[in-house]
Amino acid sequence: MVERAVEGGHEQWGEGWVRIVSDWWRGCRGGV
Repeated sequence: MVERAVEGGHEQWGEGWVRIVSDWWRGCRGGV
């Protein structure tokens, strides 16, 4: 998955990753 991001679409994958981490972090924080 990471390798593909490096080959192409790195920026788009980065934005998607930020959203995933943000949603996951909110879940861990109890929806903060």
